[in-house]
Amino acid sequence: MKTFKIDSDGSEVVEKFEATTFGGFTSDGKKVGEVIQQYCNEQTGLEKTSLQRIMGNKLRRIEVKRALGFESTKEYSENFDVEFDKDWRVGARDLGVKRIIGFENKVSTLRPKKNL
Repeated sequence: MKTFKIDSDGSEVVEKFEATTFGGFTSDGKKVGEVIQQYCNEQTGLEKTSLQRIMGNKLRRIEVKRALGFESTKEYSENFDVEFDKDWRVGARDLGVKRIIGFENKVSTLRPKKNL
């Protein structure tokens, strides 16, 4: 999605947002899903991307931001435990996902994209 705004100087500001998601409920009723989001503000140069996985009441999210040549990474979690990744893979397979990429492997390729 692309939006256009006019700033206080009358200049056009272009923001872009893209998201991919899948999810559902496992056979035992637990919510499982994944969301990948990309954001870009052409005026400020801010670029963000994130990967979030949900399993039941557990959540794991990593966000990568880039602006003015600097990059930062933040990780968030709720009710996270050492079994999260294994439980998430089992839940995703229960939904019918054929190709599952580990969280760390997917994060290693997670970079903001200028050209959404």
